[in-house]
This record gives sequence, structure tokens and C-alpha cells, in this order.
Amino acid sequence: FNLNAYYELLNRLYTVFKPLLRERFIEDLPKTVVCILSDREDCGLEAELTKAVFLELGKPLLTFLSSLRSQTCTPLSTDEETSSFFSAYLRTGQSMTAALSSFQQLFLNLMSSLSLSENLMNVGGGIMDGAVKYGLKFMAMLLELPMDYIRIALQFGIRVPYLDEQGTDLKQLILSAPHRVAREASNLQQLACNYNSWLESSAVDPVLVSLCSDNERVEFVRQVCSNVLLMRKLLSDRMNSWMYGYCANSSADPGYMVSQFCVYQQWLLQPEVPLDHYLFEFCMNLDGPRLTQLICEHTGFLMILISNPDNWPLMPNCTSAPPPPPLPHEDTLQLESCRYSEWHDVMQVTTDLLSQCILFDQSGFTRDVCSNKTFLDSLLQNAENAWLEGHCDSSLQFAPPEPTPSFNIAGWCDYQAWGERQVDDSVVGLCWQHDQLAFQKNVCCKALVFENLLENPKNQWEYFNMQLSSLRPVLSAAHISTVRLILRYYSRIMDTLSDEYLSTMVSVLLKIHLEADVDLFSELVPLLTAASPADIQALPSLQNNINRETINENLGSMTLAQQQAFGLWYSKVLPPSEIIRGHQSLIRDTGNLIAYLPFQNFQHLSPAQLGNIACLAEPEDLLLYKNTEAFSVIRGSVINCTHQGLRLPSHLLSNLFLNSSELRAPSSLSAERLTELAPVLPALGVTFLQSLTTSQLLDVLPVLNSVSFSSAQAKAIFKEVLDRNPNLSKRDFRLGTLGQGVSCKFLQKQFKDDPSPSSVRDFLAFLRQQPGLLHTSLKNCVIKELKEFAFFSELLEDFGAELALSMVSTIKKFSTKMMDTLRKMIIEDSRHFLLLSRAKQQLLVDKIAQRMSLQDMYTGVFTEEEFRSLGIMAPFVKDEVFIRVDRNFFIENLDFLKELCYSSSKMEIMARILEEPAVFPVQNWNQTTLSQVDRFLFFLPTSKLQEISQVLMTVGRIEKVFMSHRQWESGDVGIHCLKENEKEKIFDQQEFVLQFFLGFLRAPMVPTCEILHTTAPSVWTPNSLMNMPSSAFSTCLELIGQDPFLTSYQREEVLKRVKEMYGPVSSFSQSLIFQLGVIVTKMSLEELGALRLTERRSIATMGAVSSWNERQLALLFSNVLNSSRKSPSQLDSSTLVAMGYIVCGATTAEIKSFNNVEFKAVLWLGRLRLSCLEEQLLALVQLLIHPLAFGDMSSWGTDVFIEIGVLADIAMSALVKEQVEGISPLAISMISPQKFNVTFDSKKIAMLSYNQAIAVTKDQLDRLSQVQKSALAVVMNPWEDQPVNFR
Repeated sequence: FNLNAYYELLNRLYTVFKPLLRERFIEDLPKTVVCILSDREDCGLEAELTKAVFLELGKPLLTFLSSLRSQTCTPLSTDEETSSFFSAYLRTGQSMTAALSSFQQLFLNLMSSLSLSENLMNVGGGIMDGAVKYGLKFMAMLLELPMDYIRIALQFGIRVPYLDEQGTDLKQLILSAPHRVAREASNLQQLACNYNSWLESSAVDPVLVSLCSDNERVEFVRQVCSNVLLMRKLLSDRMNSWMYGYCANSSADPGYMVSQFCVYQQWLLQPEVPLDHYLFEFCMNLDGPRLTQLICEHTGFLMILISNPDNWPLMPNCTSAPPPPPLPHEDTLQLESCRYSEWHDVMQVTTDLLSQCILFDQSGFTRDVCSNKTFLDSLLQNAENAWLEGHCDSSLQFAPPEPTPSFNIAGWCDYQAWGERQVDDSVVGLCWQHDQLAFQKNVCCKALVFENLLENPKNQWEYFNMQLSSLRPVLSAAHISTVRLILRYYSRIMDTLSDEYLSTMVSVLLKIHLEADVDLFSELVPLLTAASPADIQALPSLQNNINRETINENLGSMTLAQQQAFGLWYSKVLPPSEIIRGHQSLIRDTGNLIAYLPFQNFQHLSPAQLGNIACLAEPEDLLLYKNTEAFSVIRGSVINCTHQGLRLPSHLLSNLFLNSSELRAPSSLSAERLTELAPVLPALGVTFLQSLTTSQLLDVLPVLNSVSFSSAQAKAIFKEVLDRNPNLSKRDFRLGTLGQGVSCKFLQKQFKDDPSPSSVRDFLAFLRQQPGLLHTSLKNCVIKELKEFAFFSELLEDFGAELALSMVSTIKKFSTKMMDTLRKMIIEDSRHFLLLSRAKQQLLVDKIAQRMSLQDMYTGVFTEEEFRSLGIMAPFVKDEVFIRVDRNFFIENLDFLKELCYSSSKMEIMARILEEPAVFPVQNWNQTTLSQVDRFLFFLPTSKLQEISQVLMTVGRIEKVFMSHRQWESGDVGIHCLKENEKEKIFDQQEFVLQFFLGFLRAPMVPTCEILHTTAPSVWTPNSLMNMPSSAFSTCLELIGQDPFLTSYQREEVLKRVKEMYGPVSSFSQSLIFQLGVIVTKMSLEELGALRLTERRSIATMGAVSSWNERQLALLFSNVLNSSRKSPSQLDSSTLVAMGYIVCGATTAEIKSFNNVEFKAVLWLGRLRLSCLEEQLLALVQLLIHPLAFGDMSSWGTDVFIEIGVLADIAMSALVKEQVEGISPLAISMISPQKFNVTFDSKKIAMLSYNQAIAVTKDQLDRLSQVQKSALAVVMNPWEDQPVNFR
């Protein structure tokens, strides 16, 4: 062995310890160690020396020991390790331990290789064992000593540095415990343990209470535990529940505390108030014998305690408890109100009092009330007590027998073995009846035993196998918490219950428990279909907050008798005087119930009220009157609604009018009838309009020019009139809103006939007044024709923003004056600029800036003047310009900046500016800062969001920020601003903000329906959504179903909750399916097949889902046919519209059998990215060429191609320019690559608009020749002065 290593070790120890041997080093060591462990750089010279000691101390030993094992041992560690001092220090100990162990093994190996005696070997081994043992002890002491100092330092309240950027201090990490939060402070006077002030203050910080109890135990016990008023105040905060156990184990007077807190009489009188688990444990510790006796002898008292599952582990075993005393004594718990001899005025005895006494004094009630016929008859004089007779009959008939003294319940109920063997169901029932408390503890709370028993179907009984004769009295006496438990399990076994059982059950719940707690109504909804008409009419009035909307939603699944009963019930709160005074909103508020009002109420509705009822009704309800005299009246009412300006669903209008006999021959309609029908003509489609004669259209043009037609319909009308009357002028034509249908030929003729500037300006003003966006083909034609005029440059201001921004290649040639005009137009009307792609926006702003001599902003500060001169366009300058925005302007004008639109890259730049120390460093934010930053909060990265003080981010503050962003998003700028990827980015930050900051609340946040509207369902965790009360969840279900950002897991959990509330999907009502929205995507194939899709709204919900696979689509299409009992040929247009994507579930043969006339539904289907196979699409196109549809394909114009949308599966090669202009970008993207290559040669590609060109897919592009690619590049790159970019 090399003794020089030992000398070197001792020399190094002296060297590193020498600088530390100064005065007060030991006193300051704890603070120094804590500073070192936090990896701070400002701990001082002594700290650095101390750090060196700890790190260097082990090196000589390691060097020595490593030399001994280098020949035989592998390195101690090859893993990458952290660089923190704390980690390095702990690794020293680990390394030393490993080295010593290896050295010990090496020594033993050497000894064994020598020829030594066994005794000498044993002696050597013992010496080595001892050396290693003491070496390890030394290392343990070396490592433990600093930790002891840390603990001492923390206990004495040394203020310690933060360990991380999130603000978690070291003391919190080491001393924190459940329900108790320790916090540092230099002395208790700073914490102000002034107990007298606690009584006066509105709230006391639980952390302060905890700290005072730790550091002033004697004083805390004297002034808090012994002060009942202060105790009650502090215990009102559940964070202080630990005080029950603390004070119970203190020197406080236990008798005093029991008398103040263990007031069992109050527990009985307030059964609806949940009993705190900690209070129960407190009383069991201090008053166990008396409390145990009460639990075992008093059934009502037992029910109160076991209603809280947290109390179950503390429940005593009553198996060996002595029988209850025959007579009451001083410790017996009695209800003051159940002294039957004092019930002199029986009319004052309420149902609540009777139920309470039955619950808590079963035997006494039976003996003193039910057995006393005279007394019972007097109680029955009150009609509300009629149920009491049935209860007493059952109680007297099925009175429990006296217990047999020789019966040994413990011998039968050996629960410990039940998890391992089969137990006879009669034994299970016996133990439940005679040993309920132990049964609950040993069976219901033991999963293994519970699941083993449930394998026997005879054991699946939580009230549902009770004899019918006992159900009413027992259920009447049940506590509300028990009732809710029953309802929770009802949906699982609803199919096994008899109609009589359900009827009895509903009757009791509606008559007794709903009267006591109207909030129960939402949970009773699944049972309403089993309610008798009499029970429905006896429901509490609307003044008790019963949800009228819930009733309306479920009326459709009820019998006519039940519906009429609800009408009678509602009529009680809607007397004739209220109907007469009511406005049109009365019908809307009443909803479907209006149809079931008794005639004497219904007849008081005014004509104005009845006129609107048809417009508010569901199409299915109105179609019931088809082929009756009333149907023509309904159609007239609907037309009146449209004349009053009401916007009605297109499918409602098409259902009412499309198939009427008078509309089957459009050319026979008189001008007067067409005038009446004008508002509903857009719902009848292009083919109906094409069937009108020119004379008919000319006669009603003054009416038609104020109707909002689609581009395709306007073009169809315009084409029909112009083809037959080529000499019509614009003034004769009186276009109005039909201007969007103007053809290019008509424009050419108009400009040729009158090329004066005034005439052109009049026409441009007319185009600017059109209600919708102009079609691309029309805009291109206008620009092309007007370019030929010498005064073209003078017309820019008359173009309007929409036309001006469509000039594409011309804009880059604008003069400075023209560019300034364009800039002002965009600032004044920003909508069309915001609709451009991000690339177009940035290119346009760059050209405007260059032409407007704003070059200084490319090299210097982006000034306020420059920023404001660009207005809405300012955030679309290049990133390197935007980052140099003037900071003073930025800080002082946040309100202005918040109204603008930002791309994804600009959001990141805004966040970086906000984080700058000179602007708003996150660590310094306060309430004022948050108000200024507002919706920009969602621009910050998550790492910075975590630095915001948790105290600032209250629920109210978070909700305000969400509301601010929602308000901006629905405004003129926000509604057109965000692209899909930017919406997703904002959503991610919103989700993080809500879940991160609400995660620090003391109790998990359960959202209300209102806050879901303010935020969004998808930003909440599935657990939060699942914990919503049933009423709130039911009310908000439609909102949840409409949220596109719901994750797959969220959808699964929501569907699971819905099935728990409403039963299996086969029982889902049509309104429920409609509310589910995107939730339906988580249904299995079996569940999709079990759905009943009988109404268009439920079909439309399923048809709106674009992600169905081939099997699901086929199943859903068959389901629609089966539910509607129709063949494919019988499907009408409204059903085809509702089916949406489900149309692709039909076979090719089924598609070919569709009714050609009804297939006018293509107006809607053509807007969907259908997942049909090519042969299915071809079959759909074949339907369109029928004479009753659009006729021969060669005659199709722009209007038809616009109308059919994606169904333009181009099966022809001779496309003309007019037809190409009508193909939507979506339709372009869906053409197969091979067909696109064949159909679109370079000439036809040159006919494409920019929006059509950018829709070309990569697969389509790959199939094109170089000539075709060049033609496409010319169309796609007119904005750029760059080489051709094929994408």
C-alpha cells in the first residue's frame, strides 16, 4: 500500500479547513449551506470556501481508493449528471460508498489468493469489515451534518433563497405537509399572532394559523382551542380542519370541547348539512363510547354519518353492541319535534315532520302513530298526508320480528372469507338486513368482496328489488342523498324494472322529494316518461325554478297523455290575462309546451303571436299538417314571417314549399303569387329559378332585386333574362341585389354602349352596394374591361377595397398617389384585406411601404407616425421592422394595439416586447398591468405565464381576459383575422392559463354553465367537466357538443357522463342527439347502429361529421333508412341535406335510385369535402344531368358549377372559360391527379383564378408537365417580383 496517499489526504484536509477556522463560522454555517444548495452566485467568500470543502473533501479518498480498484473495477457512473452543487455533493457520498465497497471486495480477493491460514483470513476479513463499516458511518455523518443544519435553520425561521424561477422556496419543499403550509419569517411578531384581532378580521390566513400553532403551542391552545367562538370561525375554512385533531390532542379541556362541538341533537336536526369528516373523528376521539352507542342504537343517526363516505373507516363495529334499552334514559338521543303526545293541532303536522320522525324514530312512530287508529285518522284529514296510510299499513304488516337470543350474526357474516368463496345470496341478504354497518364496511368498501358477490346476478339489488308494497313508504322516508344515489344507479338497470315499479317510484319522487328540493328535477328527467298524467299535473309551479327548457326538450319522447298533462300543468301559471298581455316573446319562451295548452288558454293567443309560432316551430312539427287544410295557412304564416324580415332556415323553407303542387309547374305561377313567394325563392334552388319564364322574371324584378340570392342563383336569373332580351340596359334591368349575377358579356356591352366616366362610376358604385362577396369571375371581368379605359387610374377610389385588392399583378405598378388611395381604402374597409392570405398581406404591405417612402422604418425605429399611417396593415410589415416599433408608443397605446390583427410570428414578437424589462417584465406585473396587457396575455409563452403571480390570476381575472378576447374575436377585425393554426395556438395558451392557475386553488374548480360560455368547454379538464352538477351539465351539453377543440379523451368522458344520466344510446331522444354535436364521434359501431335517427335535426348532427370512416358511413346511411322506414328513392331533399357526409355511405346502386328532383339538395352537399369514392361521385353527377335537374352538361354555365360545388367531378374535357370560372377551389382540390392532368391543359390552367390555383394539391402538381406547371406559376405569382415558385 502507498502510505504517501494517506499523508496527502491529511495535508489536503488541513489546507481546505484552515481558511474556515474563524469566529462565528459555525453560527453562520446553516445560512451559508442553504445559500450554497440554492446554487446562488452571491453567497460570499466563506460560502465559496465551504463549497470547496464539501467538494474537495472526498477527492483524496477517491483518488486513493480508485488507484486500488482501477485494475478490476468499472467506472462508478457513465450517466450524464447535473452540474448543481447539491447534486455534486450527494454524488460524493454515493461515489465514496461505491469505492469503499469495491475496495472491500478487492481486499478479500487479494487475501484469498495468498496462502494464509483460515484463522488469519478471518482476522483480516474482520479488520476490513470494521474499516469499511466505520468509513461508511463517517460518510453518513459527513453528508447528514449539513442537512441537520438546514433543518435547524428552517425551524428557526431563517429566510432562505428561492431554488427555482417558479418561486418555490426550500423551506416549503422540506417542511410542507398535507393540510398544513409552513412559511418562513424572522420572528412571530412579524406574523402577528394576535388572536384577539382574529375574531374581528373578516378572514384569517390559514398559513398564519398553522404557523402560530407550531411556534406558540401553549398560547395557541389557551386562546384558540379554548375559545369556541374563535374555533368556529377558523374551522369555517376547510383549510383549518386539522385544528380538530390538534386541539383534541392538546391540553384543552376535552369536556368543554365535546359540549361545544359534539352536539348530536343539531346533527339530527340538520341532516341536509354534510357532516365534516374531521369533526366526526374529533368526537370519536373525545367522546367515543357515547357516540358509538348512539350510532349502534339510532338508525337515523347512522344514516347521517354514512352519507359521507369519508366517515366509513371510522365507523364502530356494532355487532357486539348490547341491545338498546327498553326505556329512554338521560343519554338517549331524542327529537324534540317527535313527541307525539304534544301533537295537538294535527293540521300543523307537515309532511317534512312526518318524514323526519319516520326516518329517525321508526319503531316509536309505528307504535305511537300507526297503531293509534284515532290519531292516524286525524292526521289523514290533511290531504297532503294521504301517503301516510300506505306507510302505516306496511309498517304494521311487516313489522320486524323480535331477535332470537341464540342467533349469532358473526357466525354467518364472516366477511373476511367472502372474497375467496361463493356466498349464498340468502346469506348476503341476511347479513345486509341484520348487520348493515359491518356489511357496508366489509363488503361495499372492499372491491374484491364486492366484485365477487356481484358475479351472482341475484346480488345486484343499492332499493331496486324491494317489494312493491314497501317501495312507497320506504322511498318516501329516504333522505335526499339516498334518493340521489338511487337515481345515479337507475340508468344501469332501468330496463329490468317493471312499469308499475317505475310509476310508483316516479310518483314518490315527484310528490315528496321534488317538493322538498326542486334542484332534483334535472336528475329526474330520465324518469319523466314513466310519470302518470296525475303526477305531472301535481308538479311544483315554475316559480320553483323547474327548467322549462328541459321539459320542452323531452316532450317528444312522451305519450300524448303526458304531453297534454304538461300542458295542463303549465296552464296554471299562464292564465288568460298573462296570455293577452304577452308579446311575441311569449311563444318563444313557452316553446313546444304552447301546442299542448288547453283550448281555453290557447284561444287567447293573438294573431300576431300565432303568426310567429309557425316560424319558430321545427319543420317536423309543421310537416305533420301536410295534406291538411291547415298546411296552406302554415305556409302563409311562414311567408309573412319572411316579409317581416325574419331569417328562417333554408331547410324549413324548402320542406314547406319545394314539393307543393303549385310549385311543381313554376311557369304557371302568376306575378302576384311570385311576388308573395319572393322571400322564399332562394330556398327553392337554381333549377326552380331556371324554370321561370322571362316574362315572369321581368314582371317581378322590382321585388327580386331586394332578395338575397346566392351568386349562382343571381347568375341564373340574370342569364335567363339577358339571353331572351339582349338589348336590355342596366337601367332597364333594375338589378338591385342581383348585381352579383351580372355576366361578363353584359358588362362588355354596357361599357361599350356608354364608356363615359360617369356611367362607369355609377356601375362601380352599384357593385360596391352588393350584400355579399362578388364572385371571382365577375371581379376579373371588371378589372380586365376597365383597364382598357384611359381614365382607369382615376377610377381606383370608385373600385372599393374588394375590387381594388383583386387587381393582383396591377398593384405593384401603382403610382405613389394610387398606392396612397389604396392605403386609405384598406384602412377604411379592412374586411377584404383581412380575407387575403398571410403571404398576400405581407407582400401588399411591403409594396405600399416602399411606394409611400416609408423606407426609414427598414433601418431605424418603426415610429408611431409610420405605424398609424398603415392602420390595420401595420402588424403585417416584415418581422425585422415590427420588432423595432417605438417602445414609448407601444406602452402608451396598448388599447389601440389590442384591436389589431396579428399573425403567428407577430404574436411571438409582441410577447418578446412585453417581456422586456423596460416595458412590462412579467415578474413585476400587478392588477393594473394585467388590465393593460389584457388579451395579449395569450401571446406569452408558457414559461413566462408561469412567472405571473398566482395571487393575481383569480377566477374573475381569468374570466375577464377570456371575455376580452371573445369580444375582440367577434368584432369587425377579429371575426376575419385568425387562420386555423393561429386559433389553435391561442387555444393552447388559453387552456394552459386556465388549468395552470386554477390548479393552485384550494379546491378543484367546477365550472358553471355561465363560465363555460365565457371561456370554452375544451379548456377545462375532463375531470372538471365531469364534476359539474347534472342540471348545469345538461344545460350546457349543446355548448360542449359544439366545441371543435374538444380532445378525443374529453369527448369520451362527456359521452360516458351522458350515458350515465340518460341511459344507453338506444334510449337517446332526438333532441339529445342534436345537442351532442361532435360527441357522437366517440360512439362505437354498435352504438351508432342502435341510435334512432327519426328527425332531421338528429340526422343533421350525424351528417355534419366529416371524419366518419367507410364502415361508419354505411352503417349510418342504413340507420337513417331504417329509422325513417324509407327506401333510397323516397328520400326527400331536406333529408339528403341533413345527411351531409352520410350520403357517401350509400352504395352506387342506392345513389342511382335517388329521386332526381329531390337531389336539388346539391346546393348544400356541394359545399362539403365528401369522402365518396370516385364511382359514387360519378353516380351523383349522373343525377345532375337529368332534365329535371340541370340538364345536359354542355349547357352548364358558371351558375351551375357554383351551385354543385365539389360535385363538379370533371368528367368532361371540353371545358369553356365560363365553366372553369364556376369551379370552387374545394372542387379543384378534390379532382383526381390523373383527371386534373387530362382536363386542364396549359390554356385552361391560365383560366384559373389565384384562389383556384393555390388549391391545386401536391399530387396534382406532380402529374403536370413543365408547360402546365409554368402556366400555373404565372397564375400563382402575380404579386411577387420573384422567380417562378410552383407552390
